[in-house]
Amino acid sequence: MQPISHTPAGANPPRAQLSRTLKPSWVWAIALGSAVGWGAFVLPTDWLATAGRSAPSSASSSVA
Repeated sequence: MQPISHTPAGANPPRAQLSRTLKPSWVWAIALGSAVGWGAFVLPTDWLATAGRSAPSSASSSVA
């Protein structure tokens, strides 16, 4: 176990450098998946609001 290092008041501790681990194709895949996932939750409300008959059905009018 490492001891806790104390920094003087007002001093910022050194920042660790992060390495880039995501490939551009992975970033693209995450963006595409986010767009599809967002649409799966947002679009059904639009579809439900406009659902129903838009014109009289020809099958029901031809029944005698």
